[in-house]
Amino acid sequence: MSTAKKVAGQSGWFLVGNLYTLFVGFTFQIYLARHIGAEGLGLFGLLQAGVGALSGLLGLGIAQVMVRFIPEHVRKQEYAELHSLVRGGFALLAGLGLVGALAVSLSLPLLVGRWPDLAGRESEVLAGTLMLPLGLLLHASAQALRGFYDIRYVVIGGSILQLTAKVLSSIIIFALGFHVVGYLWAVNLSMAVALVWMLFGIGGHLRRYPSERTRGLRLLPAWRGYAKVMYGNNLLGFWAAPLEKFILGLTASAAAVGVLVVANTLYMLPAVFLQMFLAIVGPMLAAAASENKMQEVEKIYHLSTDWLVRLSLPLIIFLAIFAAPLLGFYGKEFTETGPFLLQLLLAGQLLNLIAGPIGNVLNMCGRERKMFVINTASILLRAILLLAIVPVFGLYGLGATVVIVLVFSNASALIVAWKSLGLQWWDAKYKAWCLPSVLTVLAGVGVHYWVALNMYSLAASLPLLYLVFHGSYILIHGFNPEDREILDAIRAKLPARIARFL
Repeated sequence: MSTAKKVAGQSGWFLVGNLYTLFVGFTFQIYLARHIGAEGLGLFGLLQAGVGALSGLLGLGIAQVMVRFIPEHVRKQEYAELHSLVRGGFALLAGLGLVGALAVSLSLPLLVGRWPDLAGRESEVLAGTLMLPLGLLLHASAQALRGFYDIRYVVIGGSILQLTAKVLSSIIIFALGFHVVGYLWAVNLSMAVALVWMLFGIGGHLRRYPSERTRGLRLLPAWRGYAKVMYGNNLLGFWAAPLEKFILGLTASAAAVGVLVVANTLYMLPAVFLQMFLAIVGPMLAAAASENKMQEVEKIYHLSTDWLVRLSLPLIIFLAIFAAPLLGFYGKEFTETGPFLLQLLLAGQLLNLIAGPIGNVLNMCGRERKMFVINTASILLRAILLLAIVPVFGLYGLGATVVIVLVFSNASALIVAWKSLGLQWWDAKYKAWCLPSVLTVLAGVGVHYWVALNMYSLAASLPLLYLVFHGSYILIHGFNPEDREILDAIRAKLPARIARFL
């Protein structure tokens, strides 16, 4: 099967999940913000940040070892090692997560004393601790299923089931009169539902590769070596994400953190396409790199980067142009500083997406130590800028910091990939992005100023921008062979009545 067909076959599931998350998740967050306000969202964001930091500390790089070595063990028919990695890894993560949750619960008086905003919020913190073991196991489950090339269970569990359970349980809980603490229990319930579903899928794959013996998790040096480096990378990444919330919470207020939470949610919407391609191409890159097929690696990288930008760019333009009316749906307290913050974050996101899955390429091609150095330098730069700029410029300083750090990290990764792997970022077909982008911006500005904006006109303008971008792209550039393969693969999976029109 060709590279393009592999990508297309897996991407269909992700597109379904992403569209569901885009529309249902966006609507639900508006509903949530109107119920618990910016301060409630900020408190949830701070708890989520704390859980994320602890997850990086306790994860030990096990999830990354799974996505890296599961395809290799299956290909080599090393089923004993496969079972040991999956079963031992999950048992270890479950134990570490429960110990971490217990430690936070016991240290709650100390936390309240050091962080006054938590006073009177002990029940929320206790409910939030359960996100730690559930989050560790959910992340590992998704990575293991990626290793088995089974995106269905990830999308259905992590996107559709989890979000649906969270929405329905939150509506019931709010109707009963509960607020932030009730929402936290709804989040825990939804994570548990998704986890059960994904574990069911993993069990099915393990039954396909039975083994009468197992090896201890510690016996394979390759696992340990890769885990050490990835643990360092993950620790930095998990601590970098909450850093901005912690600093903002200390220098501003929980309400400012709430504005950041909403802006981050909208800013991360285009990144769902990046997550889609990372989930799809990660195992493909690992397989190609293990056989030293660098031309295949470069082809996968260019194909995924091209489609990544083509799918995400109209959404970025939409969010940037309509930032103010979109944030207005959440409430007036989000519209004062939120729009410009969101636009700054989107500028950084665009630069991040244009670089494509370059970090994944370096990790899968044995350059994880170089990626660790880049991540370390990026975290240090991020911390310095946050401490220097955020106390003076607030949310705008935070947005500028994100842009600067993303430019630095992606540029560094691209340079390393070029010098150590010979991988060129530029591909000839990338130039076809330019004119469609300009036309899409003009279409978005026209809708913004000539149409009375409401929820319905906003919902209609996004498909319009996709039509303008991709229609002009095809007219100007035409279809290349990879495009045709992907479209043919997608068409083959559609019902016959729909496919005949394509």
